[in-house]
This record gives sequence, structure tokens and C-alpha cells, in this order.
Amino acid sequence: MSNEIDSSENLSNNISFIDDEDAYKTISKFEIVSVDEAYNKILETNKKSRPFLSKFEKCKLLGVRAEQLSRNMPCCVELNGNESVLEIAEKELLEKKIPMIIRRFYPNGTYEDWTLDELIY
Repeated sequence: MSNEIDSSENLSNNISFIDDEDAYKTISKFEIVSVDEAYNKILETNKKSRPFLSKFEKCKLLGVRAEQLSRNMPCCVELNGNESVLEIAEKELLEKKIPMIIRRFYPNGTYEDWTLDELIY
């Protein structure tokens, strides 16, 4: 019985946990970053990728923005009354008023930042 306890303790000591943020960055090919972090770089760089918002970027953008709105972040559009947070996020996307930047990563480790004003969707 004591051997079983010792082996389970050894297993728990050998397990190392990866930060969620680090694991997510290795999986995702793009991320959403703050405006302050990348604004100057956007103006200085030449873009290599196409200026189209992919369906994956759109889903991630709407999901993150809906989560922000559900946590009482101020919305950037006028409301009619009883819209859900997802409907508000979609309305903000259509009016290009979501205050976020999309960062697209390339296989060589470099990245490119896009604002919603620059993208076609």
C-alpha cells in the first residue's frame, strides 16, 4: 500500500504544467493583440499576406470581443435595447469599430499586424 502512495507522489512530482498562454501560442497561427503594442509597427511594415479576414480570424475576433462585452467592457456602437453580446460584437465588426489588432504569424517565426480598417470581409 505504501508503494502505491509513493509511486503516485512521484508521478505528481514529475508532471510539469505548461502555461495556457504558452501552449496557445504554439497552436495558434494568429492572435489578437492590443493597439498600443503594435501600432507603430503596422505603419512601418510592408504587408506580405492578403488583406482578407479569414473565417477563423472572424470567429476568434467575435468570440474575444463577446467575452469582453460580457465582462462589462464598453461597447463601441449604439444599441437598440436587448441585443446579445454576440450580436453587439457582430455589429461592431460590421462597422469596423472593434478596438483590436490581428497578428498573423508566419512559419519562420515572423508576424504581421493588421487593423480591421485594413482588412476586407
